[in-house]
Amino acid sequence: MPHPFLPAILALAANLTFLPIDATATVPRSEEDGWRILFDGSSTEGWRNGDGSPYDDPIDDGTLQVFQNGGAFVYHEDVFEDFILRCEVKQETERTNSGVFVRLVDPKTHHGPPSRNPRTGFECQVGPGGTGIHSFGAIYDLVPAASNVARPAGEWNEIEIRCQGPIVTVSVNGTQTATLNTEEWPEPTRRPDGSRHKFLTAIKDHPRVGHIAFQDHGARAWYRNVRIKELKAD
Repeated sequence: MPHPFLPAILALAANLTFLPIDATATVPRSEEDGWRILFDGSSTEGWRNGDGSPYDDPIDDGTLQVFQNGGAFVYHEDVFEDFILRCEVKQETERTNSGVFVRLVDPKTHHGPPSRNPRTGFECQVGPGGTGIHSFGAIYDLVPAASNVARPAGEWNEIEIRCQGPIVTVSVNGTQTATLNTEEWPEPTRRPDGSRHKFLTAIKDHPRVGHIAFQDHGARAWYRNVRIKELKAD
């Protein structure tokens, strides 16, 4: 005996429109809008330890974990000039000391004796929250964090660093925390207000091209979703 609802079901099916399946459709690549993925959570290709050896530590739940990696940094072998860098970082404790470096010229010698190594690159500090020159979101030892927007240890923070010509800008969790115009820093070891910093070369003379690096400074920090968009020169 036919099911009493069968005619109604057949009538409904006859009026349905089915869209064809596009077997060639793909997920858009980041390169299509100018972004390049430097770390996708599954491959460490292009990344190196601070001593120059390939980074071969296990990927920790889709992250780069930079503690005790064989050098002071985990860095990308490519160099970049003008760009926007985005990544996420989670720190182990409120006392974590790490950082995101940009325009770092030689990660293998950066922590050598200052008399032979004038230091290069700029660091977005990852560590305790606050509004000092060594607080989360500061440009380390140069420009203090304008506001404390760091999330508690164990939570992910979003960092964006924009380098274009002499301007370096840092944002944390959607809030701009520090801006540096290198042209306004003409004296070695001196800030514009006359106070001292650690760099032996005038900030205005620092190279405007270098590596992206994550600092290992004695505590665990995890980095993920690392991507970069190179900018055209002004």
